[in-house]
Formats: sequence, C-alpha cells, structure tokens
Amino acid sequence: MRFHLCFGVFFLTACTTEKEVENNVAPEFTNLWLEPTDGITTSTQLYCVANAIDGNDDPILLDYTWRNSAGEIVSDTWDFTLSPELVQPTEELTCTATISDEEFIVEQSISVTVENTAPEILSMAVSPDTIVNDSLLTCTVEAIDADLETLNISYSWMQGTTELGTDQTLQLSNDILVGSDPISCTVTVEDGYGGMATQMVETEISNRTPIIGSVILSPNPAFETDSILCETTDVIDADGDEVVISYEWAINGIVQTNTDMLEGALQLMMSSRVQQHQVMALLQEQPSVQRPQLTMHCLQLII
Repeated sequence: MRFHLCFGVFFLTACTTEKEVENNVAPEFTNLWLEPTDGITTSTQLYCVANAIDGNDDPILLDYTWRNSAGEIVSDTWDFTLSPELVQPTEELTCTATISDEEFIVEQSISVTVENTAPEILSMAVSPDTIVNDSLLTCTVEAIDADLETLNISYSWMQGTTELGTDQTLQLSNDILVGSDPISCTVTVEDGYGGMATQMVETEISNRTPIIGSVILSPNPAFETDSILCETTDVIDADGDEVVISYEWAINGIVQTNTDMLEGALQLMMSSRVQQHQVMALLQEQPSVQRPQLTMHCLQLII
C-alpha cells in the first residue's frame, strides 16, 4: 500500500514524499513430523515436532494437542508418553500443531496408529507331579498382557493325535486313555486384538505296581509224594491292567528249571527226604508294555 502524508493550513497543503507500508502475513509450517512412526505400543513415548517461519519476522506462538480416535484431548505437550490407561491398540492418535502471530492462526496435523502387543506366558505346569491312569489333572498358566487387556485362555489335552479334553482339568480313566503314551496340555492365550501366545507341557503316566495279597502253599505239612500247590489270593492292579501270574519253584534255594513256569503245582517225587524247599510267585502285568514286576517269596516249608 502507498499513501501520502499531507499537512495543510486553510487551503494550502504540503505533502511528504511517498512511503510503502508492509501487510502482515500468516506464519507458515516448514515441517511437522512424529517420532517414532512405527512399532508404537501402549507404552511408547511419542514426540511431535513442528518448524515454522513468519514472513514479517513476527514472534510465533506454538502449541500442541494430542487427540484419540474419539476426538478427546489426551495431551497438550509436544512429547506424549502412552499408557494402557490412556490408549488402546488400533487406536489412532493425532498430533495437531498450532502456530500464530497474534493475528493469524494456522494448524497442521499428523497421525499414528497404536499397535497391539501379544500376551506373554510366564509359567505353565500340570499337576499332580505323579500321574496315574485315574488322576485328576490340572493345567495352570500365568500370563500377562502389556496392554492390560482381558485374556481368553483355552486348553487342549492330547495323547498322541487324540484330543482327550478342552477344560482346564482332565479326569483320567481307562475309558479315555489310548495306551501309555505321554499326555500333553497345550495352552493358548489370546487378547482382544488377535495377539496370541501358546505353550505346551508334556507329562508321563506312571504305572502302579500290582499287589499280591497272599501266597499259600498247600498241603502244609507236605510229604515226599505230595503235590504241592502254590496259590495267590487278592491280586490287585490299581491301574486296571490285566495281570498274568507265573511261578518259579526253588528247592533249598536252587531254582527248578525243569518246572512248568505257568503251573502252580509241583510233584515232589524224591528218593530221599528233602530238608527244605522254597517257592517264589512272580506276578506280571499285561499288555506287553514295559512295566515294573513284583516278585514275592512266599513261605518256607520243612518236609
């Protein structure tokens, strides 16, 4: 704009030389950026930085405002430390920078998205420590989520390729077991945004030794021409396995190898009097999987 300064007395006027006055112009952004721009979680510290110039070299006032997806103000500083109490995964955060020279106000915005953090399994265990075929198993897990989300925990009990159950507990029985293979518990922990953690624990099934209630030799006393019968009673296998009983005879501590091992009777046909004999009953479990054996020396009989 150009104008003249004029002074006058009555009808006489005098004017100064011509002078140019500048118009005020709005400040301008030269740059606006965020750090970091990726890998942003609910605990990241964000920085919003703006650069601006003013064509009139006027002082520039600079302010920052952070808003969430709902448009709510969550911070009014250039640096913003996130927390799960303030933001959630998938939420968009917008930093708006405002510059002014007391006459003009200019705004510019930039946004980032908060990423989900998958849950983490801290520990996992199957109890009890010793497991037999009628145990009640419990699978326990401790997990955390950095975003403080509610976690969904699912369970899968497997024996080989057969799924035995999907609850936290599993009651074993011969009806559901498929042999003596180990049993595994697989835990899957999921949050509400697709994050997942999985872990497995495997445990062995222990076999319980069968029990012979008693072993009886008859007749007692016995003589040279008697047939001696060895009988077992109250044979119990807590696992419900089929058992097979075999016998081994010994006379004066010497095993009689010519005796049929599957029979309980021994015909004593001696030309001279036997001073002492001993019988040993051997109890074995079936099926043919490797199991511990119980050997029981019965009684000694003087004949």
